[in-house]
Amino acid sequence: MNKTKSFTFETFSKSVRDFNLFINENIRKVRKNSILSFAFPVPSTNLIEKLNSFDKRFNDFLFYEKPDDDISFIAVDQLFDLKGAGKGFQSFASSLFELKANLISNWDEYSSYNFPFITGGVKFDSNKSSEEWNDFNPMHFFIPRAVIFQNKGKTFLLYNFQPGIIPDVQKVKNNFEEFSSSLMNSNNSPIRNEKSFIIQNANEIENLQNWKKMFTVVMDNLKQDCKKVVLSRRTSFNVKDEIDWKKSFKSVANEFPNCYLFLIKSNGSRFFGASPEKFISASGNRIEIDALAATASEKHKNFVSELMTEKNIKEHNFVIDFIKNVLSNYTDKFEIDRQPRIKKFKDVNHLHSRIIAEIKSKEKLPELIDSLFPTPAVCGQPKQSAMELINKLENFDRGLFSGLIGWMDPDLNCEFAVAIRSALYKNKKLFVYAGAGIVEESVLEEEYAETEFKLRTILNLFNEKNQS
Repeated sequence: MNKTKSFTFETFSKSVRDFNLFINENIRKVRKNSILSFAFPVPSTNLIEKLNSFDKRFNDFLFYEKPDDDISFIAVDQLFDLKGAGKGFQSFASSLFELKANLISNWDEYSSYNFPFITGGVKFDSNKSSEEWNDFNPMHFFIPRAVIFQNKGKTFLLYNFQPGIIPDVQKVKNNFEEFSSSLMNSNNSPIRNEKSFIIQNANEIENLQNWKKMFTVVMDNLKQDCKKVVLSRRTSFNVKDEIDWKKSFKSVANEFPNCYLFLIKSNGSRFFGASPEKFISASGNRIEIDALAATASEKHKNFVSELMTEKNIKEHNFVIDFIKNVLSNYTDKFEIDRQPRIKKFKDVNHLHSRIIAEIKSKEKLPELIDSLFPTPAVCGQPKQSAMELINKLENFDRGLFSGLIGWMDPDLNCEFAVAIRSALYKNKKLFVYAGAGIVEESVLEEEYAETEFKLRTILNLFNEKNQS
């Protein structure tokens, strides 16, 4: 991306004139709950360069990037907290329709773009609660005060505000200029220490013995109630120095160019990662879903043969069959890859199938998402039995790990990534998570080794090589 140019409203006076015109044309339409959203083009900027600055400045923000799809954004500051949206997308939908009725925008000028108006994430299990994750709500969504959005080679600033019933028009205009200029001109804040060191806390690391106990119980249940269960581990570390998000995400972007990159902050907690898996995207009535399951290490000499074993094909097909069964209730038309492809990453490879469908009714999308989430790729099959077993065996709260991170707009256009290959940073502690799918053919040591190299995806970001 191009180097950031100095942003001034003297230089971009047309944006000021357009905003003033937007206000003057719509001020009479403003009601008590009205939200106004004004989008305008701005110079290209490197969003990763702004991470340290925004982390210091805002209690709430979301950085989200999918490099190979040419889409990225930073959503900053809460204009409107949607924490009361409920524990599922169907309960959330009523809030969306109300927002749409109260929204006044100029988005029609940029109709080929879907702007991320509602941003955030969803926990794996909305019924769980722990101190570790208490900075995040089960459905953690907010309307940001502003979004710097990049797509199709263009950069926009989306400025959202609530003027009130009797707005001070001049104050609204001044706030727009000051806040927009400060965002675009934010420079990366220096970090006191150039390196971040992690100190292993051996007392909190789940060892192989703990894994054996869980694995044994799961294998017994696979003969009775479940076909597949995804077990996960959490390891925790003390962090000696302040994390340099700019350096860390530059490393992530270089090493995982085909992954979703994300960093979501709420109060003092930051959840971040590099996920290889799309959960769903929707534009109009067209939806896309990833089926990503079965894993082989890149270091395995014959990883292609390893991925194509009966065990891995079976694990992958559980996900495919589950998605197909859910989709059959919402569409008569969908396409799926005849054979799974191998999706290659730096350290691991997965079996991957893409599913494309035309949903009959867009209003049914929230119901579809609730039916799909969580998929057998992160939970198991059948879903309810696997979830109950996971909650019984795992002695920690997954929180946003294996949940969803992404965005939505009032027309239900959206994109969500599955929040795997991820970690939580809170109070100078780093909690790192990884999971593996267990089926009847699984081998204990192999599944444990899989979680080990998945954990290293995150931990390698903090080694001396990447932090120097």
